[in-house]
Amino acid sequence: MATAAQDILTDRYGTPDQAPPIMAQPMGANAKVYGGIIAITRAGYVVPIAASPQSTDVVWGVVSKQTDNTNGSFYGGTQGAVTAPIDRGSFWLAYSGTITQANVDATVYTVDDQTVSLTQGANGAIAGTIVAFDSTISKVAVAMGSVSSGTVPGNPF
Repeated sequence: MATAAQDILTDRYGTPDQAPPIMAQPMGANAKVYGGIIAITRAGYVVPIAASPQSTDVVWGVVSKQTDNTNGSFYGGTQGAVTAPIDRGSFWLAYSGTITQANVDATVYTVDDQTVSLTQGANGAIAGTIVAFDSTISKVAVAMGSVSSGTVPGNPF
C-alpha cells in the first residue's frame, strides 16, 4: 500500500459501543496525520509513519480525524501545540505478505500507515495482535493499543 495523502476509511472490528474511549496524544512539530491511519507516537509525540516506521514507535490505534500541526496551521507547528484524537480497539487493516486464519493471535508489525505484516521488516513497530482474518476482503482485524510492551491492553473488541 502507499502512504495516505488524505483521510481513509478504517472499519472497526467488533461492537462499537464497547470500544475504549477516544484518547488524545500531543502532535510532533510540523506533523500532519490523516484520519484512519495507524496512530503512532515517536519520542512521545504523534507523527505520521510515512514509509519509514521505526521499531521504537508506539502504536495506539487509528487517528480519528485529520490533525494538522504544520507551519501553515493556526498553531504554527510547535511540538505538542495540538493533540490528535485516537480511536483505540480493533480495526480491519490491509496486510502485506501471506496471512491465513492460522495466524489469528499472532503479532503483526507496521509496514506503513495502513498496512501490517507478520514480519517486522527493517524497522516495523508492533502494531498489535490479529483477532480475525477475512480472505474475502484481504484484511485482518488487529487489536491495537499501546503495545510497546508487546501486549495489547484492554478489551480488543
